[in-house]
Amino acid sequence: MSPTKPEITTIVPHSEYCHHSGDLVIINDDTRFQIPSWHFLESPIFRKWIEERSKSDSTTQSSRTREILEITISSAKDNVAPNDLTKLCWVFFNKRFSIYEAPLDDWKTILRLANKYQFAEVKDLAFREISKPGAFDIKLVKRIVLYREYDAEQRYLEDLYVDLLSRPEPLTIEEGDELGMTLALLVSGARERLRAFSDRLAISDRLPESMRATVHTMVVSIFWGGPAPDLSRLSNGSTLAASPNGAPAPSKGPGGSSTTTPTSSNGHSGLAGQSNTTDNLFSGFGLGGKKKPKKSSVFSNLDD
Repeated sequence: MSPTKPEITTIVPHSEYCHHSGDLVIINDDTRFQIPSWHFLESPIFRKWIEERSKSDSTTQSSRTREILEITISSAKDNVAPNDLTKLCWVFFNKRFSIYEAPLDDWKTILRLANKYQFAEVKDLAFREISKPGAFDIKLVKRIVLYREYDAEQRYLEDLYVDLLSRPEPLTIEEGDELGMTLALLVSGARERLRAFSDRLAISDRLPESMRATVHTMVVSIFWGGPAPDLSRLSNGSTLAASPNGAPAPSKGPGGSSTTTPTSSNGHSGLAGQSNTTDNLFSGFGLGGKKKPKKSSVFSNLDD
């Protein structure tokens, strides 16, 4: 038997993103991209690669020769196929200025690559497009999971968490699996606290808009470590937002007059026996991204 000859891969230029004027060549499997390098300098990862190759090539090339830098990316090693890189290049070379229309799957791919290579502006563009009202029909929990997977900024997640805590129906088993045990427990615990007070106010459906500011304060407390709201002040339809120093802002009673709530010995206003539970449950765990919270008494409170 004759020895097997190694398979030779033919590199073909990309039909759209292979410009001879480009100074950056990216070999992605069997496809050659040639584009201006400055588009990729936003990424610290690409910038490092470009700088390293620029230094090594400068010693071998004549000063009269235009410098061409080459980077290799593979589907097997980098989980980036030519079709994926094509979608990223489309963002840079979109001919319809300021108009970016693409299917959801394309935006997910762009988001994945932008997060992988730390293209901050491209990542923000993808989140803005996916978040446009009515643009894509994504279920609430699936949207939260998607945003968390790619480290969405707080501003993109806040309203999603508020909607999840405010809706009348609890988490389903499937939704709990999607969120993961820690996040599902925190969401369920927060919902129980809200529903306990909404029952006292005879609210049987979705929490009213008048309570949204309070729910928002709770969300910031749980997921980003903001000051916790004092739910005991939810009465007569009043709302509550925490003040900058962590103390609850005065609520308005009938006729617009300020109302106060007795302060307990530990410095927290609220119902007797409730303040410690509130402190533990809403002490802030930094779960806006994918980081896990530190071990806390929150779980013992949820089991009580």
